[in-house]
Amino acid sequence: MKIRFLGAVGTVTGSRSLLQADGARVLVDCGLFQGFKSLRERNWEPFPLDPRSLDAVVLTHAHLDHSGWLPALVRDGFRGPVYCTEPTRDLLGLLLPDSGRIHEEDANFANRHGTSRHTPAEPLYTEDDALRALDHLKAVPFHTPQEVAAGLNALFVPAGHILGASTVQLSHKGQRWVFSGDLGREDDLLMRPPEAPPEAEALVLESTYGDRVRARGVDPLDALAELIHTVANRGGALLVPAFAVGRAQALLWALRRLLDDGRIPALPVILDSPMAVSATDLFIKHHIFHRLSPTDCARMAEGVRFVREVEESKALRNIDGPHILISASGMLTGGRVLHHLARLGPNRNNAIALVGFQAPGTRGGDLVAGKRVIKLHGQEVPIEASVHNLEGYSAHADQIELVDWLRRLKSPPEALWLNHGEPAATEALRRKIQDELGLRAMVPPENLDLNLDGPSRPRAPSAPSPAAMGYDPRESARVRALVEDSSYIPADEDVGFLDREDLRATRLMLEYLKPDRLLREAGVQDVVVVFGGARVLSPERAAEALRRAQLELSRSPDDPARQAAVALAQRQVAKSPIYEDARRFGRLASSEELRAGVTLTVMTGGGPGVMEAANKGAWELGRPSVGLNITLPKEQLPNPFLSPGLCFRFRYFALRKMHFLLRARALVAFPGGFGTLDELFDVLCLMQTKKLSRMPVVLVGETFWRKALNLEHLVEEGVIAAEDLDLVRFVDTPEDAWSTIRAFYAEGGPGGTFFFDPPTLRHAP
Repeated sequence: MKIRFLGAVGTVTGSRSLLQADGARVLVDCGLFQGFKSLRERNWEPFPLDPRSLDAVVLTHAHLDHSGWLPALVRDGFRGPVYCTEPTRDLLGLLLPDSGRIHEEDANFANRHGTSRHTPAEPLYTEDDALRALDHLKAVPFHTPQEVAAGLNALFVPAGHILGASTVQLSHKGQRWVFSGDLGREDDLLMRPPEAPPEAEALVLESTYGDRVRARGVDPLDALAELIHTVANRGGALLVPAFAVGRAQALLWALRRLLDDGRIPALPVILDSPMAVSATDLFIKHHIFHRLSPTDCARMAEGVRFVREVEESKALRNIDGPHILISASGMLTGGRVLHHLARLGPNRNNAIALVGFQAPGTRGGDLVAGKRVIKLHGQEVPIEASVHNLEGYSAHADQIELVDWLRRLKSPPEALWLNHGEPAATEALRRKIQDELGLRAMVPPENLDLNLDGPSRPRAPSAPSPAAMGYDPRESARVRALVEDSSYIPADEDVGFLDREDLRATRLMLEYLKPDRLLREAGVQDVVVVFGGARVLSPERAAEALRRAQLELSRSPDDPARQAAVALAQRQVAKSPIYEDARRFGRLASSEELRAGVTLTVMTGGGPGVMEAANKGAWELGRPSVGLNITLPKEQLPNPFLSPGLCFRFRYFALRKMHFLLRARALVAFPGGFGTLDELFDVLCLMQTKKLSRMPVVLVGETFWRKALNLEHLVEEGVIAAEDLDLVRFVDTPEDAWSTIRAFYAEGGPGGTFFFDPPTLRHAP
């Protein structure tokens, strides 16, 4: 058996994993990419192999990031069965046609208002495509093995999360591969906790909240009640974007309990989502799969105004006075909630409550990140309403629950891969699993066949089958063996061949050529390189890390390791202003011209910390930025604020350093460790020895750098010259750093010609 990850790697959306065994091909989940435009555009890419070659699809649950690409797969030729649980099948009957309608409506809107660069704008798929996909669904009971392809059996186990969600075990010839799907919480308002994982030789685990630990013993109803009172006292409205399946019902149940207990005023409650209304009916039908009784389900709907028709939804604009309005979609990616956000968002008396995971790049993710101007239907809308992220209503297991779920395995898997998470969340979970369970978890590459022995190159998807060429079964088997042998792989695609020791020179040349060519094609000519510590956290993350560390310490106050963790977290909080300084510098360098008609592009090492902050500053302004990532023993993923097409991964430090300097017009270093010092001293040495043209080198944080670099002592010792002190400038603020760079070029730089010449690395004749 082998697996190929086709999505949900380094991101939460687009779950698609191809499992292959003895010629059988099964796709586990078939999700939409959501969030950043670069991700959404992947939905338009053709499937990497002929959909007709798939034997079956297995779905873990109904959310669109796991199921929403199924209509496109069927439209493009898939003809096999789609296996899922009965509640998932029923929910897909609501979700997929609705998704098709939304795609059609969005295309029609774009065509009417000219908001698309495509003429005409086309839907990703239509409602009819979705209805045809429903014909392929086959319901499978929980805990009942089902053969989904020749010799390949699937077992569905309850995963909590939402109605019908499952963990899936796929077994073949004694080898068991388990896909966690999205795991729910131990204390979810609606769903029961996930069952223990089935035994597995290989396991794929989601990591959505791999870097978060929720406060224990805190009633999520308290925060909601407090917010409702605040909004009611202001005379405003509470808008709750909610997933139609799961979160909408959890909110209705929470409101019913608060009303029954007299903890909130009896405000009008409106559910404006036809799909959420229908999904609520399915909760009643499938009550054996969640915590609520049929009576509870009926009480949940008492006094709620259910809005199905479009005209009734439009009429909601005329409502006066405090009220609670729940509408889809949960991440503000589409649906009626966008019209309500445009109406209610600009009023500071109102509030917006976000109650589920908000993927970066979605409007919900932007609100969580602090953006207060949101683009809606082609217009920039200011958000004056207060924004509240109520994580207590999330349907995802947090870090503790994910690790505890793994802990319930009777024996550790031979391979453990982490997917379905943003890079920081996945990395945090990987470390936690290593520290607490001693298991080696890996972040998989995309579109590369993996088995329990390691990676292999995927076979060309367009190759015809031997049988289709007229060969008999024995001849077909021999032809297939030839095609699958490594000698048949073209040399430029054979990773194993290119990785040989005697081909190092070829790898070095390719590592120079690829980034250089792509940067030229992207028009990146002049960059400001930003160095700094990867361990610097944003103020929000630092505060959260301290909160988690203090929570852990409260459970065992005398534990030296936990005391040390709190001390470390306190230092991270103290250093977190460095992150904001680097972000501000990224904004300055991206927004102000260095000279008339010339704006620099931010370039970093592409990792977390200071690098992420500088890239984020450029990203906030919609400006491109470059990341030069490096392959390390402990894999470092790129940060999410880099520009697609401008993020490169290097094998060799030497080539990476060369690319930092080829286009550099200035270098700015924030406090950092060995990596920052190594890169800084390389530049100083090259300029001192006249191997590199002079450019401004600015060290931000004078107190730190004066202690880290006692250059005057080196002059006193006679190991550098006094004039070498002029190679660097010490400043305290990002504004001073930018002013220093501009002043350097205002004076003409070296001979007044350097800026307009190609960057110069001088070589010996």
